[in-house]
Amino acid sequence: SCDLTECDSHSYGEWVIEAPATPEHDGTKSAACTECGHKKYENFPYGGEVTDILYGDVNNDGTVNRNDLLRLAKYLSGWDVEINESASNVAAEDDVVNRRDLLRLAKYFSGFNVQLGK
Repeated sequence: SCDLTECDSHSYGEWVIEAPATPEHDGTKSAACTECGHKKYENFPYGGEVTDILYGDVNNDGTVNRNDLLRLAKYLSGWDVEINESASNVAAEDDVVNRRDLLRLAKYFSGFNVQLGK
């Protein structure tokens, strides 16, 4: 239990990647209490391979923002741009990056209650 929250004991939800691990820096993940919203944080090391995916980080810069939406739209329109395909598969109905992923990312930025990734 925590003396700084509104509930007696925490029931944390799933981990969310706040910042992915890189060869230069540890990553950070958080989990929020489903009752009061209190967050706990943990760092995790880079493992030499992608162990945690920041879904929606299409341009692989460590954040999910509208630049990712624009990059995915350009990619799907045939522009010669690079994307992080694993992080771009936000709809997760299949293993293909397509317009479903673009729509899910657009809904995310429009305030819809959608989850990015699997």
